[in-house]
Amino acid sequence: MVTCVRSETTVFTSLANIQLWLTQNQGAEVELSGLRLQVGLPITAPRAVICTIWLLEKGGGSVPLVAARLRGLINPRDGSVWLAFEGIAEVSGVARHLLDVIALDCDRAGELITA
Repeated sequence: MVTCVRSETTVFTSLANIQLWLTQNQGAEVELSGLRLQVGLPITAPRAVICTIWLLEKGGGSVPLVAARLRGLINPRDGSVWLAFEGIAEVSGVARHLLDVIALDCDRAGELITA
């Protein structure tokens, strides 16, 4: 059964780090915490970034379990950064976990650049 999944959260990284992570990984398969992701081409704006991502089967399968849109946004009121995930999935409970894993890796990418 395919269901719509949605999750959003404030992240402790910058929009620049999210854009950097998406750009570095575009077109590639990325493994994060045991999850295999395929990252699409990011579209950027001054206070936002959007990108398609797919969660792939473990073990080398190319069938996506989740197809989703990942958005990074700056809140104009307080400058906080939001990461939102919207898509369709055959697996429940995956949206929030993916956001947490991606946000952590985006933050690491930014630390590597500034170090």
